Amino acid sequence: MNVDGGTYKMRVFNMALDHDQKILTCYLLDNSNEFKVNEKRPAIIICPGGGYDFTSDREAEPIAIRFAAEGYHTFVLRYTCIRDKSPLFPQPLIELAKVTRLLYKNADDWFIDKNKIILCGFSAGGHLVATYGTKWHEDWLSEKVFSPSEERKPSALLLCYPVINLTSGWPGDEVKGNKYIQLFGQEISLEQKLDEYDASKHVSIHTPPTFIWHTSNDRVVPVSNSIQFISSLDKNNIPFESHIFEKGVHGLSLANELTAKDDRHINEAVKDWVTLSLTWLKQQGL
Repeated sequence: MNVDGGTYKMRVFNMALDHDQKILTCYLLDNSNEFKVNEKRPAIIICPGGGYDFTSDREAEPIAIRFAAEGYHTFVLRYTCIRDKSPLFPQPLIELAKVTRLLYKNADDWFIDKNKIILCGFSAGGHLVATYGTKWHEDWLSEKVFSPSEERKPSALLLCYPVINLTSGWPGDEVKGNKYIQLFGQEISLEQKLDEYDASKHVSIHTPPTFIWHTSNDRVVPVSNSIQFISSLDKNNIPFESHIFEKGVHGLSLANELTAKDDRHINEAVKDWVTLSLTWLKQQGL
């Protein structure tokens, strides 16, 4: 299917990941004689939020279309959630690794600059992206997806009101306890698993440059999540740009009428995050 996206045309299609039944939706900018034919473009892989219970439509196609209009190939990963598999981890990380490998593998056919693959995550999807950003180089992932780490390397992270520390962001101790069982299973050392999946504790020289934004009065995923990650980026000398807006509910997405479920999701101050992130990406050469 071809659809218009800004001044470009897009080829939109779905595909499954190997034997996994999770869906990747691809938004590829088509060639045109009126533009630079066969130009290799940067790509953005989008991981919507949803508390690992589902993947939000509000943080999926609207984000893909918005960035595609700026000249990026975009991809939306509907990664495995608790409703599909319990215990959950590390399945979503494996799927994200498969997608990055897929983009490398098809870079020539899809006209992707494989040195410009960006990961964008919202809320729980932000946790997935931040965690992958600290673990993409690890040997166990290479074994799981049958590829060297160099073929799965992200160039940058875009984190939007992300969960970073799994001890924050779940609404209440009872739900939190049940959530941990769904995430990790019962036969676990919970302290060890929480440490393993706290992205702020695993930032290293391998972590790519990061753009991160949050609202200071987010009552679902506290802004302390982003602050912890920013602090770790700073300690490890990883380039970053951060924006903490004073007001705004959780799950703002584009913060405009296009992605609003109700009036709370329209926020004139916050909607500038897209323009800010695009400027930052250009500064990074992406």
